[in-house]
Amino acid sequence: MKFVCLGFYDANQHAELSEAEGQRMMEACLDYDDELRRGGHFIGGEALQSAENAVTLRIKNGAVDVTDGPYAETKEMLGGILLLEARDLTHAIALMSQHPGVKVGPFEIRPADAEVNALIAARGANVAREQSGGLNDTAIDLMLGVFRDHLTWLEDAVADIPDERLAEQPGGVVNHPAWTLSHLNATLCFLLGLLDETEGDSAEEENKKYGNGSIPVTDRSQYASQSELLATLKQRHELVDSAIRAKHREYFSRPTPEKLREFAPTIGRIAIFLLASHESYHLGQLMQWRRAAGFKKE
Repeated sequence: MKFVCLGFYDANQHAELSEAEGQRMMEACLDYDDELRRGGHFIGGEALQSAENAVTLRIKNGAVDVTDGPYAETKEMLGGILLLEARDLTHAIALMSQHPGVKVGPFEIRPADAEVNALIAARGANVAREQSGGLNDTAIDLMLGVFRDHLTWLEDAVADIPDERLAEQPGGVVNHPAWTLSHLNATLCFLLGLLDETEGDSAEEENKKYGNGSIPVTDRSQYASQSELLATLKQRHELVDSAIRAKHREYFSRPTPEKLREFAPTIGRIAIFLLASHESYHLGQLMQWRRAAGFKKE
């Protein structure tokens, strides 16, 4: 069973302790918390600042009234909360009776309300799903798996093309491989910027040159070498994979820059599009270029 232990202290008594005595008491409490951890009883806890820093909210005359100080002016003030796992109330009492904090004030022990807490946990899970664009970790794994496949297919699609031919526009096919790889790199840079990754710092500059609306040119010198383009694509794929796994719950519900909101109102929407669809679309264009340029796979 889970129990919530409210630790109180006498502010006047605490003020009479010397600095060394206060430090010894703190160390003793922390040491016992460690004992509870080792036994699998310490779930968590929070220490509170002085009640002098508290504010109390009440409704007065239909409006919220804010007053300085704790809810109740008592001799003993709430100093912290400890979440405890115990077999039953008797076991919880036995465990907390040995806590050094009892020497400076009482502990109030209450069983946690399992039914209400289950409802709270379910609501929390719903919000987490909303914030991740409705995607759970399994869906993220599947989407990133497709994203990894795109990298393999893109590398394979340009592997046999000589570097000097990457900017050709055969048969009127404008989007040549040099521009396509530069464009995909710029797009991933943009996504990393939305996720507050440092690799995204150059997104604005790259998107001016290779983003939506940019015009592919046949001047080969305007693009990086094939090896550099592929190395950047691979590096940014890895960075995006790590950033999405770490940040999708926090970031996917955030709004995109205003100019993109009609197309993709949230970072999650644009991330899903870029991971699942964007590269496959340009892969199709690469295959069209290959046919026009006379490249065929054995």
